[in-house]
Parts: sequence; C-alpha cells; structure tokens
Amino acid sequence: GTITSVDATSTGTKTTVDTLALNLKGVTVAAGNNVIVDADVKTLNVNSSTTASTLGILTAAGATTVNVSGDAKLTITGATTLTAVKDIVVTNTAGFDLGATTLAAGTTFTGGAGNDTIILAGAQTKAITMGAGNDKVTYAGALGTGGSVAAGEGNDTIVMTVANALLADDNSTFNTTFTGFETLELNTSAAGTINLTGINGVSTVVMATGVGHVIVLDNLVS
Repeated sequence: GTITSVDATSTGTKTTVDTLALNLKGVTVAAGNNVIVDADVKTLNVNSSTTASTLGILTAAGATTVNVSGDAKLTITGATTLTAVKDIVVTNTAGFDLGATTLAAGTTFTGGAGNDTIILAGAQTKAITMGAGNDKVTYAGALGTGGSVAAGEGNDTIVMTVANALLADDNSTFNTTFTGFETLELNTSAAGTINLTGINGVSTVVMATGVGHVIVLDNLVS
C-alpha cells in the first residue's frame, strides 16, 4: 500500500548494522516524500516483488553498494541521495528506473533483464552495462577516462539534446564509448544536421518535444 513513514531507529547500544534489506510489494511513496536509510548502512538490498513499487525520494547517504532485485519494477520518481555509492547492480527482471537522479561519474551500473532507465552525469569514468531489456540512457556529454556505456540486448534508447547530438555525431569517440543503441530520442529542438551513422547508426528517431526548427536526419537506416 502507501508508506507514510517508517522509524527504524535503534535507541539501544547495538553493533552497527551495515547491511539493510528493503523489501517492497506494491508500495507507493508520494512524490517529494523521502525514504531515508541510516548512514551506517553500506550495502542496501532493495527487493521489489509481485507488484511494482514507486518511491518518491530514496536517501541512502552511506551506501556504497545498492542491489535491486525482484520481479516487479522499481521506480524512483524524485532526486535520490546516493552520495557514497560506487556500484549499483540490478537483477530485477521487470526493470529499475532511477528517475530524476543523475548517476554519479564514478559509479558502476550493471543493469538486468528488465527495462532500466538512468541519467548520466557526463564524464563517467566507470563501465555501465545496461543488460537486456528496452533500456533508456540520458546523455550529458562525452565520457571521462575509463568510461563506457554498453546498451546490451533489446531496443535501447539514447536520449540527447539536439546540441549534444550535433557534437557527438561526427566524433568517432561516441561510437567507441557508447554501443548497442537502436533509438535516438531528441528532447530539444534546434536547427542542424545530425549524422546518425555517428550515433550508433540508429534506425529510429523519436521527437520528444515540439519541433520548431529545421532538423535534418542524415543517414537514417531504412
């Protein structure tokens, strides 16, 4: 059902608990409301099963590893505080949507068999593998040293502004660091010619906003 608040604070003298299991089944936390995990928790295991769950905000400031498992999709709609996170591993078969949260540049993300959605910070320095499923990645610029994004199996979408697409399309670096995308989603409108060969040779372009400019889609695969 709907969570309003959970207080799991221990007032006694206890050994620090550094691993927490958060088990969800059809849970809804309204937008703007926060699920806060104690900063002592270093490994957060979130299982979303049976019925999909949606969290407004998830704060786990001390967690270095977040594991998302289960068979029902987990969606986070708001900005998530994962200040210390280094690894996010998804084995959830229905998918994980990180919502409005930007994946920190030094975080490794391993997607699962479901439809996973993430937003990049830009200069990612770690490997990101989206796994199977129809995944969506929002681009924010060229990756840093050591960074890579492999879309994997499924019909995968890279989301870009027109300005970013124009910068990436004639630069061979994009096709060496980003692989496996079939769809380009443009979320702004600006004039320009986009060479789609330079963006993984995508065969589908989605206009996610009103088009108020002349946009030429060059080398669109038939």
